Amino acid sequence: MKTIDELTQWVANKITKTESRTRNRTSEEQIRFIYAVNYLIVYILKAYHTHPDKECSIQKNKNFYSQYKRYRDPNLTYRMAMAAFDGLQKLGLIVQTKSGYYDHINMEGDLTRYKPTHSLLERFEELDFHPAIHIKPNLDAETIILRNKIDGKRYKVDYEETSFTDQARQNLKKINSCLARHWPDLKIRDTEFINLQEKLLLSEEKQPIDFSNKLLVRIFINNSFKEGGRFYRAWWQEIPSIFRRNIIIDGKETVECDFSNMNPSLLYAKLGLPIPSDAYSPIAGERHREVVKRAFNAMLN
Repeated sequence: MKTIDELTQWVANKITKTESRTRNRTSEEQIRFIYAVNYLIVYILKAYHTHPDKECSIQKNKNFYSQYKRYRDPNLTYRMAMAAFDGLQKLGLIVQTKSGYYDHINMEGDLTRYKPTHSLLERFEELDFHPAIHIKPNLDAETIILRNKIDGKRYKVDYEETSFTDQARQNLKKINSCLARHWPDLKIRDTEFINLQEKLLLSEEKQPIDFSNKLLVRIFINNSFKEGGRFYRAWWQEIPSIFRRNIIIDGKETVECDFSNMNPSLLYAKLGLPIPSDAYSPIAGERHREVVKRAFNAMLN
């Protein structure tokens, strides 16, 4: 098999044969089942191309698939996702590495984690498919995300549409449409890239680079569209700053612009005050400039 659709159909047929069903799925159920199988296979394939040792995770909370229509994939249902996941395990194509749990007292938990087995990886080797090349970005997915913090935990929350959210979404779609038409990449040696992925895999704050993540979202915080609003999730935001100079677009080198005193200068300009050539040194002297700069920007952001 050469295509992802052929692999999906092969896996779906194999899963169906292992099931002890009293009736066949309806045509609508079969479409959703095929979609769930394809969803998991593509997700596993993306993780594998990112790093061979990267674990995958799955949400087994039924409410996750039904709440907040705004954020969820309407084609992915709980029942079919579980049927696909359980079927992949029965076929020996994936193996669970960690059980998920949720502590209702402390309101914390973790997702079920798993990895592909050698049998599935052999099937991947037959494919003429690379996620970064062949996955078409979904420009219609929700990109304006609102979060709230409850007991120290961040949660997505629904919101009412306003002229601001509509305009913000349309503006971001223009940006993402442009990003989708081009090919951002890293111009570094293969050995450097492998070492970088190893470091990112072990990082608690970042993830290994997935070149298929080319679209941005805006995340607002504290249940307010007046807070946050920064751009996230594109792969170039995950790399250490030292590698930014190696970013290329459509094979062409890029330049990173650095604006001196940008944040304090914006505040001075907003108040109509003269912009100093150095906003940090006068506070505690040149010797402590970097400390003052970091403290100021942390407090501001």
